[in-house]
Amino acid sequence: NKNGKIFTDSAIYNTETSFANLFHRSLVVTKNNNTLTGDSIFYDRKNGIGEAFGNMILTDSVNNLILTGEYGYYDEISDSSLVTGKALVREFSQGDTLHLHSDTIRSYRLIYERPAKDSLSMGYVDTTHYIIAAHHVKFFRTDMQGICDSLTFEQKDSMLYMNHHPIVWSDNRQIFGNIIQVHLNDSTIDYAQLPEFGFMAEEIEPGYYQQLT
Repeated sequence: NKNGKIFTDSAIYNTETSFANLFHRSLVVTKNNNTLTGDSIFYDRKNGIGEAFGNMILTDSVNNLILTGEYGYYDEISDSSLVTGKALVREFSQGDTLHLHSDTIRSYRLIYERPAKDSLSMGYVDTTHYIIAAHHVKFFRTDMQGICDSLTFEQKDSMLYMNHHPIVWSDNRQIFGNIIQVHLNDSTIDYAQLPEFGFMAEEIEPGYYQQLT
């Protein structure tokens, strides 16, 4: 119908409540063309809520995300999702795809007001999208790799906030500290900040390193 499509070989669908129990590897296409796939899916079409169990795949075309895992939860109205069990998210809003692994990954949209700068200008409402991962976080792109305990990625500002013993590798450099903040610019790392403590080592030739702390 106008609110989306359901593809399934075995299902129970209540036409009054718009609630569906889907089995045998089903697929839900929402009205904004996001898709939810799973071995079994509980889907509340009226409220835009879906739960997928077993080999879950969620594609979010609006936010340029693909999430996979053993269990997934998706709220279409609030534009939020949760994935656990071998959780992986691929984020491709930048020039290069960011692959992010973690125990649990959450994605959500935040709406906030920007106040007026002065009496002659007007404030406005803005939005940004966040990806939060914890624990045992690992990520990689072609130009960098990293590990930490928890991580937040803000799409609008292209910022990675890494917490609890983070380490980043890029080319022949290794950086670690208590907190690392990485700014991504298209397909490259623009800069990294270590506000509390930082250490960097760079191999200049075999057996010789430059080190800065």
